[in-house]
Amino acid sequence: MQRLILKIAVLGALFVAALLLGNWYFKDKNIHVKRMEDFREIHRSNDSVDILFMGNSHAYNTFFPLIFDRKFKTKSFVLASGAQKLETSLYLFEKEVLSRKKLPELLVLEVNHMNLEGYKNDNQKLGQYQVYDNSSLDLQAIENLGNIFGRKNLVASTFPVVRNHNNWTEVNPFNASYAFTNVNSYYKNGFVGFQRELKPNNLDGSLRSEISNDGKIELIAPKIPPYEITLPPAAKRDLSEFIRLCKQHNIKLLVVTAPYFQILNGKSSELASFLEQEEVSYLNFTDSLSSLNLRLNDFANKGHLNFKGAKKASNWLAAQIENSFELAGREGSDTYEQYINRYSQTVLNSGSLSACDYYNEPNHQIDPNRKLNSIGILKESDDHIAVFFDISYQAFQRDNYRVRFTYNKKDRFYLSERAKKLGSFEENFEIQGIAKRQGDRILLLQRNYVPLKSISKIELIQKGKGPVFSINGPFE
Repeated sequence: MQRLILKIAVLGALFVAALLLGNWYFKDKNIHVKRMEDFREIHRSNDSVDILFMGNSHAYNTFFPLIFDRKFKTKSFVLASGAQKLETSLYLFEKEVLSRKKLPELLVLEVNHMNLEGYKNDNQKLGQYQVYDNSSLDLQAIENLGNIFGRKNLVASTFPVVRNHNNWTEVNPFNASYAFTNVNSYYKNGFVGFQRELKPNNLDGSLRSEISNDGKIELIAPKIPPYEITLPPAAKRDLSEFIRLCKQHNIKLLVVTAPYFQILNGKSSELASFLEQEEVSYLNFTDSLSSLNLRLNDFANKGHLNFKGAKKASNWLAAQIENSFELAGREGSDTYEQYINRYSQTVLNSGSLSACDYYNEPNHQIDPNRKLNSIGILKESDDHIAVFFDISYQAFQRDNYRVRFTYNKKDRFYLSERAKKLGSFEENFEIQGIAKRQGDRILLLQRNYVPLKSISKIELIQKGKGPVFSINGPFE
């Protein structure tokens, strides 16, 4: 009998271990993993966050913490994920923020029609895994997942290894470390920032012909159909709980609605009225478009601001916070100095990186008019790769070129089926900025979303011609 009990106990322990290991391997992997780890690392190092931004992708693409840190001498962080609903933000706030010894002085909560209204499609539901998969399981998480995916799907939604059973054949136990990204993200403060620009030909109908690349948003907004941001009962309940918790823990609260191109003519009277009754400050960016001085090319797409737009929005919001809130700041703190010194003024002022390592000096003629003088690769982390091509900027038409990455076979887990078959994938140039090196212009390609441990080859591809330059790695 004792042997039977021992066998059952051993088998049970093995089952639990396999389940935990499987969940660890198959959990949702994305940039939010790094954001969560960066946030936790701040507190593990006995530091804290002074200004916390929460919301969905509009939060981590709109609010550039360095702008606020420079102005208020604080440490700021964006704790947000794509498609993150208000109920998920509330769970994250209680789980990851209120459990800390030192709490934020100010919470900036970004709300919009996407995270206030109910789930419109399955993709919005799946987006919640970014938070729940990367948090320790508890009863509140199980209840929330049951509400989102239904009780009959509770096991699959709770355990990544179950819902990803179709991918079990992809598991390589000898390369388990490749299932996870390096936690050293680029800014280490939750901000991402798009580099591309919205163009008139990306717009619908008459807007396409009426608007120029640098068209003023305040003039474009009236041409967009009006939209009323509603406050459903569930969102009102969650917002009320945010308000209660902030008051209870003496955290200042500011609710904002960031610019969203498709609803630039959006109103939020119900939301504004509710927050006014609760005596909570609220700012809808679309009410101040003339002050923001946004233009079409400050947007990355029909939803989000790009890096340039984020700097404008962050500077504007910082001015509003200065007028409405008194923040202690931490000027003179060694922790602050170490934090802020990681970034050069070049990043703040122009979005450029100021240095990189050069692996080759090819002096390569890519066509009769263009010579590639040098190339540099900066791989700060698994999901940040910058490739610098030293080419005359004026002569280089970036729309005519792509960059092809040949990846290490161990990285197959992350890539699309097409990329897996080809053994490589291509990227358009997305210029974050132009850095100077001995008077030369250097173009920068930055990647953020596909984590890669190693790259075996990088090629410059000219449309209609094929590879015009290649450099062999490995780049790790």
